[in-house]
Amino acid sequence: MAHERIAAKATLEIPDSLPIGHDFLFEDDGNTLAWSNSAGVIAIPSIISFGFFEYSTTVPESWRRKLFGRFSLRQEAYRHLFSTGNPRPNVPFDPSAGSLRSSPDPYGGPDWLSKTRASREFRACVWIYDAALKRGTSHSQLSLSWAAQVGYTAPASPPPTRAPGGYSDGEGVIAPPRVTWLPKGAVIDTSIRFRISTRSAKLGSPLLMLSGIPYMVMNVRVMIDVSGNVNAQFDGSIVPNQIYQKGPFIYEVSMVDGVDYRDILAALKSGNKRSAPVYHSKIM
Repeated sequence: MAHERIAAKATLEIPDSLPIGHDFLFEDDGNTLAWSNSAGVIAIPSIISFGFFEYSTTVPESWRRKLFGRFSLRQEAYRHLFSTGNPRPNVPFDPSAGSLRSSPDPYGGPDWLSKTRASREFRACVWIYDAALKRGTSHSQLSLSWAAQVGYTAPASPPPTRAPGGYSDGEGVIAPPRVTWLPKGAVIDTSIRFRISTRSAKLGSPLLMLSGIPYMVMNVRVMIDVSGNVNAQFDGSIVPNQIYQKGPFIYEVSMVDGVDYRDILAALKSGNKRSAPVYHSKIM
C-alpha cells in the first residue's frame, strides 16, 4: 500500500473518513527537528493496545456488592456480562507483517494479532507498525502503518462452544494518528473509544445504571526523540482488560484484580456515549 503523503504542520489532524488500516507519511516542512549529530534514521518498534473482556462463569469479588433491589439486578447483569467474556490471547503478539496486517487472518499463527482479531474474541485494538523517523535534506519524515478496530460482544456461553454467527458488533469512535513536531522529536497520538451495542445492553443500562452505555477508552501516545529514544504511553479506562505491547515486551492491566468497585461503577455510569475516565496509565 502506498503511503498517504501528509503536508506538515506543527500539529496535524487526519480526517476521520480515512479507512481503518492505512499508511501515512508525515513531513516536517518547517524543518522543526534539531537532529544534531544523532543518527539519521530511528526505527520505531511495533506498538499495540489490545482490549478484551475477561471470561468468567461468576461475578468476580471486586465487582460484587451485596445489596437488594436494583443492585441485585445489577449483579445479575454483571454475571451475564462476564459470560460474554473472551479467552486470554496468546501474547506477546508476533510483530511480523502477517500478524499486524489490517485485515483479519483466521489461518495465521496462534500468536498472530490478525488471527486473534479473526476469532472476534476481543473488544478493541489499535496498533502502529513499520514506523520510522528519518532525517532528510530539507525536512524530516515520519512514516508509519496504522490500524484500529472496534471488536465484538461474544455470545453468553463458554468460548469453545460459541457459534460463529453469535457475535455482535461493537460501536465506537476511532481517532486516526495525529503527529506533533517538537524541536527534539515527534509525538504520535491515536485512540479508540468503544461500547457494547447489543439490544439488551441498550435497554438494560438506563434501568440498572440510570444512564446509557458509555464509551470505554484506550489511548496511545508514541514519543520519538532524535537521540534514538522511543517511549510509548498507554492510557485506558478501568474496563476492559488491556494488553500493552512495545516490540516484544508486554504489560497487562486487569479489570478485576486490584480494582475498586466504586471506580468500576463510576466508569459504567459515565453517561450515554460519554467517555469513561482514564484509570490505567503505563509508559514503556
